[in-house]
Amino acid sequence: MLWLVVALGTGLRVALAFAFYGHAFDVGSYLAVYAALQHDPLHVYSHINSLPILGGALYLYRWPYPPGYFPWIVAMVRLADVTHLPFHGLIKLLPIAADGALAYLVQSQLGRDGASSAVRLAAAALVALGPAFILTSAYQGQLDSIAMLPAVAAVVLWTRSTAASRAPWAGLLVGAGGLLKTVPFLMLLALLPTARSRREAATLVAAAVALPLLGLLPFAVADATGLGRLTHYAGVYGLGGLSLVIQPAQAGFWLTGRLVQPSGAFLALARYGSLFSVAALALTAVALFRARVAPLQAAAAIWLVVYVAGAGFAFQYLVWGLPFFLMRGHLGAVAVVQGLILIPALEFYGYLSPPHATAVFVALMLLLWVGFLVAIARAAWHLRPPPAGPTVPPPASPWAPPSFPAGRG
Repeated sequence: MLWLVVALGTGLRVALAFAFYGHAFDVGSYLAVYAALQHDPLHVYSHINSLPILGGALYLYRWPYPPGYFPWIVAMVRLADVTHLPFHGLIKLLPIAADGALAYLVQSQLGRDGASSAVRLAAAALVALGPAFILTSAYQGQLDSIAMLPAVAAVVLWTRSTAASRAPWAGLLVGAGGLLKTVPFLMLLALLPTARSRREAATLVAAAVALPLLGLLPFAVADATGLGRLTHYAGVYGLGGLSLVIQPAQAGFWLTGRLVQPSGAFLALARYGSLFSVAALALTAVALFRARVAPLQAAAAIWLVVYVAGAGFAFQYLVWGLPFFLMRGHLGAVAVVQGLILIPALEFYGYLSPPHATAVFVALMLLLWVGFLVAIARAAWHLRPPPAGPTVPPPASPWAPPSFPAGRG
């Protein structure tokens, strides 16, 4: 049944990938990257991001990511030329495959934690047949599933292994995701609280940054200005997160294309929102370290903070956190989240226009944000340190070495 569900989800995605061109900005960005790579590979960032594109009150860049996806883009353009299959379908095949792997990893970890076959199958179905995952990979063609797959695998590996080699391997997996997008690096905050020593922590971090640094080095040497421009990328404002809370009217731009005058608070968020997000994540990291929170629980808490304290939001961001929520057993909540975003996502992609479309969009997206806020409050309550007293034993490290009776060494 598991393989049937994964196969059904994969087949549905492949059909949608070739039937629909997808989001014009994202698919067009891949083609723009290919053209820039053909023109001058090492100056690709300057060429493709020379003219920022207006997105609401802020600017978007065609390619604000590391270069790890470049080989796949080039390969799919050339495969399209040879096979005459549409590029917009071929480029989505790797994210589709990544969704299938995520479904397997999620149910596998649940099985290791003692979940029943029915729960494991339901969790796999929420990935394989989940609207948030399908829209991201099969329609929009975004690479979030590919970037998060090795990061999810890193957390699973860290959870299951006590071997000395877990630090370099988990670090390399996080780094592999970081070579595609920067968000997988946040999973270091989920792993470091349970590191067994400073040496293991240092090994984990060093392994994680090695691959992205090597990948970025040629571009940094040849085109430091173009690469540095990516630090000005602010994300997608007005679709959700704090930016929608502060000025709900900004959603109208994404639904109608008409510019909305930004408020002073919105512009302040655009300028300082990243600092607020970093501060929120720093406080979360301190709480996770103090309580030595287990990796899966820590990862779920981190993504809740990202969704609530993040200034911007896009629908593909849900792929970052939903696998961890599922592995924590929150299947009902994940189902509700995916159901809640279905109408706003179809509005955003232009396939649904209900009466009072902007009001419906804003109401559902704000309800999603409030739901994440409530989840953070509940998670914080459970992260409280245990009360002092002789009747409550101190929490043992999940990675403490086993103890043996005397004489067994």
